[in-house]
Amino acid sequence: MSIEIKGLSSYYNRGSVYQVQALKDVSLTIEQGEFIGLIGHTGSGKSTLIQHINGLLKPDEGIVSVNGVTIDKDSKNLSQLRKSVGLVFQYPEYQLFEETVFKDIAFGPKNIGVPQEDIERRVRDALDLVDLDYEAYAERSPFDLSGGEKRRVAIAGVLAMEPTILMLDEPTAGLDPKARKDLLTELIRLHQKRNMTLIMISHSMDEISKVAKRIIAMKNGQIVMDKPIDQAFEDVPFLESIGLGIPSISRLFYELRQCGFHFTKNLFSLDEAKAELLRGVKNDS
Repeated sequence: MSIEIKGLSSYYNRGSVYQVQALKDVSLTIEQGEFIGLIGHTGSGKSTLIQHINGLLKPDEGIVSVNGVTIDKDSKNLSQLRKSVGLVFQYPEYQLFEETVFKDIAFGPKNIGVPQEDIERRVRDALDLVDLDYEAYAERSPFDLSGGEKRRVAIAGVLAMEPTILMLDEPTAGLDPKARKDLLTELIRLHQKRNMTLIMISHSMDEISKVAKRIIAMKNGQIVMDKPIDQAFEDVPFLESIGLGIPSISRLFYELRQCGFHFTKNLFSLDEAKAELLRGVKNDS
């Protein structure tokens, strides 16, 4: 199963004097099990793109095919598609509303007619996927949880629908450093455990480089870069020209290269940086 987009164009207020083209002839293929980092400055079209993938928005031109379901401007019943494509908006904890964590996570499955005997299993599985213990959290009020716990409960509510594709729009926004780190760790674990296709929007190059395996950059409604993670941050002048930076460690090694030092590859983590620096010291000694 995959996502295939061909010639996708989308407009806001089409036909009026306020018309704005949000997406311009976007073509893209994403295979099952990929972890995509979607980057670009505000207004580049990232959120509009992912809303087309789960059918919240329909193409004005072109087609979107997801898990064999084709979406075009005339598509009507997309309920089955939305069950298989989960979308987590920014600050999803603001959508928590039930008395208990269990009821909140169970709301989606219950609403689509999942049998009662299967709902508890789904809630247990979803909490496990976000590393929250069922016995400790199921009967708690979601409003008594920390910010990071609320965020994970909200994501669990989407996971309880058992999607094959999960899209997250700035999932770490507003969280403290520890909660951000924990959530990124859980996304990596989720990807590895379920081989789920993940698409994550972020303005943080440090965060995106820790989790994604492929980076897609957008500008003015178009894809301007699509590269594997180990090549994505090589062209620093280009990224800066479209208003983007690079991960902090990549920036350090880029500046060192500019000073004449030689390193074997692009680096993103402290462990990789340490190993590369030690390798250089040993070679010089």
